[in-house]
Amino acid sequence: LGITDIDPIEYDLLFERFLNPDRITMPDIDLDFEDERRNEVIDYVREKYGDRRVSLIVAYGTMGCRQAVRDVGKVYNIEEKVIGQLSKQIDPKKSLRDNTKNPEVVKYIRENKLEKIYKVAMRLEGLKKNTTIHAAGVIISSIDLNEIIPTYKSGDGILTGYTMEHLEKLGLLKMDFLALRNLTTIHNTVRLIRKVEPSFDLKNVPLDDKNTYDSIFKKVNTDNIFQFETPGMRNFLRKLQPDNFEDLIAAIALFRPGPMENIDEYIARRKGQKKIDYLHPDLEAILKNTYGIIVYQEQIMQILVTMGGYTYAEADLIRRAMSKKKKEVMIEERRKFVLQACEKGYGEKLAEQVYDLIVKFANYGFNKSHSVAYAVIAYQMAYLKANYMEQFQVNNLNMNIGSEKKTKDVIESARKKGLTIVSPNVNTSAEGYVIRDGKVILPLTSIKGITAQQSKAILDVQPFDDYFDFFKKTYQKGVNRTAVELLIKSGALEDFGKSKNTLLQNIDSALTYVELVNSLDESLVAKPELEESKIEDEEYSEIDLFGFYVSGHPASKYVGNGIVKIRDFNKFLNRQIAVVVLVEKLKVIDTKKGEKMAFVQVADETGSCDAVIFPKNNIMIEKIGEGLNHFKATIGKRNDEIQLILEDILALEEKKGGN
Repeated sequence: LGITDIDPIEYDLLFERFLNPDRITMPDIDLDFEDERRNEVIDYVREKYGDRRVSLIVAYGTMGCRQAVRDVGKVYNIEEKVIGQLSKQIDPKKSLRDNTKNPEVVKYIRENKLEKIYKVAMRLEGLKKNTTIHAAGVIISSIDLNEIIPTYKSGDGILTGYTMEHLEKLGLLKMDFLALRNLTTIHNTVRLIRKVEPSFDLKNVPLDDKNTYDSIFKKVNTDNIFQFETPGMRNFLRKLQPDNFEDLIAAIALFRPGPMENIDEYIARRKGQKKIDYLHPDLEAILKNTYGIIVYQEQIMQILVTMGGYTYAEADLIRRAMSKKKKEVMIEERRKFVLQACEKGYGEKLAEQVYDLIVKFANYGFNKSHSVAYAVIAYQMAYLKANYMEQFQVNNLNMNIGSEKKTKDVIESARKKGLTIVSPNVNTSAEGYVIRDGKVILPLTSIKGITAQQSKAILDVQPFDDYFDFFKKTYQKGVNRTAVELLIKSGALEDFGKSKNTLLQNIDSALTYVELVNSLDESLVAKPELEESKIEDEEYSEIDLFGFYVSGHPASKYVGNGIVKIRDFNKFLNRQIAVVVLVEKLKVIDTKKGEKMAFVQVADETGSCDAVIFPKNNIMIEKIGEGLNHFKATIGKRNDEIQLILEDILALEEKKGGN
C-alpha cells in the first residue's frame, strides 16, 4: 500500500503481529507524519470520512496534590506565603493522604492551623479540573459519532466526550497520528539536495553504504540522528561498531530497559568472543541475525510455530498474554507447548528449556516491525549526513532558528565537518540558512536585534545597487537606524565595498537623501558621495552580534607546540598541559580562611569545561584577561567530570601555531 517502503518478507515481519482472525480487540495503529504537516492529514481524514465521523479525543486534567492545597488556600484567604511553604513540603509524587506520613508536613499543618484546608484538599485531589486533547489520538467511525457517544465542538473540531480507554470498548477505531520531527528533517534535506541533483530519490538509497556506517555509526557521529544520539546509545555503538542494517535494527531493540542486560552478550557473540548456542538447529534460522539471543517479539512467535505447532494467530495471542504476565495462561501453555513439541519429535527437556527462554524474553521483546521502521529513518538520516553533509547541516540550522544554543552547536559541528560559515549579507541572505558556492550564508535574523519583519522587508526588495539604494528601498519599511547599524557592524553591507566606519558615519547623509527622494522627483535629486572615514574599523564582538563565532572560535588559531584541546583532555588525566581557551565565566569566592579562589568556565573550538583556581595560585585571578588566555594547568576530575586546575598564565604568543 506504500504506507512504508519496508519489505516484510525480507525482515521476517509477521502480519499476525498486527492483526489476526483470533484477536478480538482492534490493532494498535500508530502513524508518523512530518511534524509540520500532521494537521493536513487530520483535515484529509475529516474530508474523506466526514466531519461528524472523525474526532480528536478528549483528555482530562486532574487536580494534583499541590494544586488542590493552593486552590483551597486561596478560597479560605490563607496567606500565600503560608500555603506556598506547605506546598513545597508536599511530595508531588505521593497523594495528600500519603504525605501525612511525613512528620514535617503534619507538624507544619498543626502549627499553622491548616487541618481544615488539608482535609478539603484531600477530597478535591484527583478530581477532573479541565479538558485537554489527547496528544495523538484520532477516532474514525463508520457512522456519525454523536449517535454513539457524547461529543462537543471545540476550536479543533469535534472532540469525543469519552476518554481514550472507553472508546475501544464501544468498537471505535483509535489511531495515533504522531508528529515526528525527524521526518521533516529528511523531507527538507531531500528538497535541498534536489536543487542540485533533481533525480535524487531516497527510496533508491542502498542500505549497505560503507561511508554511512564508517563515518556516522562507527565513529559515533550520531548527533541529530534519530534513535542514536543519546549518550548511552553512543556508548553502545562504540562497542558494537555496526557495519550492516541488521545491526541497527538490533541496536534499537536492545537499547531499552530489560534487553540492555543482553548488550554485552550480544556484542561478544557478534565478535566471536563467545559461542553462539541456538539450543536446536531448527532455531538457527530464527535466531541467526541476533546471534542466538531472542530480541524481537516476532522471534517468540516463530519459535512457538516451529517447535510448538501453533498457528501464527495463536502464537500472537500467547505472546500478548506472556507480555502481560498472565500466569495462568503461561502455566497452561507450558503444558501445551511441551506436549506439542514432543509430538513433533523434540525432547521434553529441550522443549521446557526453550519455553523458559520464551517466557524470560516475552516480557520485553521488542516489536521488530517498529525496530525496522525506526532503523530505516535513522539510516536515511545518517546516509544524508554522510553523503550530503552540506544540505543536512543547513537544514538542521533552519530547523533550530530561534534557539541560540542549538544554532551555536550545529554551526560548530558544521564547521568541524569542513563547511565555511559566512556572515549575513543583504544581497545574498535568504529567509533561512542557504548554501551558495559551498558556503553557508547566515540569515539576517541571526543578527541579534534584527526582527523577522525587518529581514522580510530587506529580502522582498533584494538586490541593492549601492548603499543609498539600500536605504531608498528599505528605510520606510521598518528598517530603522538601529537595525542599519547592526547590519553594518555584522558585515551584512560589505558588498558596497566601503569600510564599516565609512558606512556608519554616512547614515545621516543617506537618510537626508531618502527624504529628498520621497518628497521630490528622484531624477531631481543627486546621489551624494560617500565620505570616506579615516578611522580604522573597530572589531565588533561576534558573540554580542550573533551569540556565536561566525568566523571561527578565536582559540582555533592556537595549535601545536604542546597545546591540548578540550576534546582531548581525557587522554591527559592528572598531567600538566598548556591550553589556550576563552574565559566565559569567572566567579571569585572567599574560603573559610578568608583566601580568594575562583571557579572558571572555559571553552575552545572543541568544547567547554569547568576550571578552578585554588588559593595558592590566586594571584592569577587579577591577571586573567577578557577573551583568550594561555594557561598552564593540570587536568583532573571532580564528580566524574573533567576539571581543569589552573596554575599559571603564559604569554599568548608563545604557543601560537597555524591551522
